[in-house]
Amino acid sequence: MSHTAYDVRYVAWLMTIGLAAALALALLGQVTGRISVNNGYGYDGEHYVRMIESGFKRGTPSMRLRPVVLLINDEVNYHFFHNALATFRAMNLVYAFWLAVILADLCLRYEATRAAAAVLVLNLSLCISVAKMFAFYPALVDLGAYAFMAASVLAIVSGRRLAIVATTIVAVLSREFAVVTVFFGIVRDLRQGRSLRVVAATYTPAVVAFFWIRRFARSYSVGPEVNEPVLSLGGLVTALMKNTEWWFDPAYAAFWLYFAATLFGGVSLLLLTTMTPLSRGLRREPEWLAMIVPIVAVTALGYIDTWRYGAFLLPVVPPLWAWSVSTVQPGRQRLLFIAVSAATIATQRPWQHMDLASYFRDWFPYYLVIENRGTALETLWPVWRAYIAVALVSLVVLGILRARAAAGAPRVLQPVVE
Repeated sequence: MSHTAYDVRYVAWLMTIGLAAALALALLGQVTGRISVNNGYGYDGEHYVRMIESGFKRGTPSMRLRPVVLLINDEVNYHFFHNALATFRAMNLVYAFWLAVILADLCLRYEATRAAAAVLVLNLSLCISVAKMFAFYPALVDLGAYAFMAASVLAIVSGRRLAIVATTIVAVLSREFAVVTVFFGIVRDLRQGRSLRVVAATYTPAVVAFFWIRRFARSYSVGPEVNEPVLSLGGLVTALMKNTEWWFDPAYAAFWLYFAATLFGGVSLLLLTTMTPLSRGLRREPEWLAMIVPIVAVTALGYIDTWRYGAFLLPVVPPLWAWSVSTVQPGRQRLLFIAVSAATIATQRPWQHMDLASYFRDWFPYYLVIENRGTALETLWPVWRAYIAVALVSLVVLGILRARAAAGAPRVLQPVVE
């Protein structure tokens, strides 16, 4: 029986992967510590918590575009925890569980082995962008948004129309970046020869939801908030183009490239060494570029959080990973997987206890550069030269190991769908 038939053993395996990811997040929470700003709520988190406690008016215009996770957490908080911060912590475990299940399922649909899927999910579960950030700073909606985006991609790959409609609506209402799942689905349907009528019926509800939530957010906005760029496409594009000025600073470019390469630890570093199988896979299924290109553009032109935007590429990672490891001889996969995991541990530092100083120094260093360039670069260089060296060594080692483990001509795998 195919794994996509969802027999009992396959479901049990998926649940095990999900539990492992949730456990990893819980363990990271014990070693990482918690952000102390605003009583543990954090910067954006304070607004999210107030939105749960006092209504949507307490959030910023951009936060009002992301109601789904907040509405779910609000219900859970009302019925169970009666403590917003505890609710975020608990629900992040739930979101981590389902995200892992969906990513593992997607990976196997592209014919990766269960070992490869498990290595992928467990490595992602140690990454700053996927887990460690939320262990330290739990009062955010992003982890839930990752899960809803991944669910919409799974529905699209599976071809289940009602599921696609429901999950794309939920995704675009969980985080604004999720509109790329609509692009992905439309391009995929057109490539597969679906009629325009079917495409329109499937994705119009999500497009309507995308624009409706902006009207909804504007209705809660007063004064200068009404003119916030995020509330209109024109304003958003203008703001993004203005941000091209960051690229004139070599320090910004260097940090951006580092975080792009290490976004998913050893996984993203390995992907950088496998351009040939990835390009072949993308030529076969160009719809993945409909997600990759907009997210990379927003990451390059958005604000200086950089990797926080790039992390919304998570649903794209399973097919890329499957294509990448498909060129590796089965007998040599174990060594490569160990090296990938070592690179993840080295670049993501899951054991590291965080405080406010290390939060900015290690995760958001360009904020320090903006605040005081001379002092910041002096402070950052002794630490960051080591981080850059580790990343470069990891990239070279993975490239050598993958080249030696290659199984000849790249084999592009096709997705398994029901």
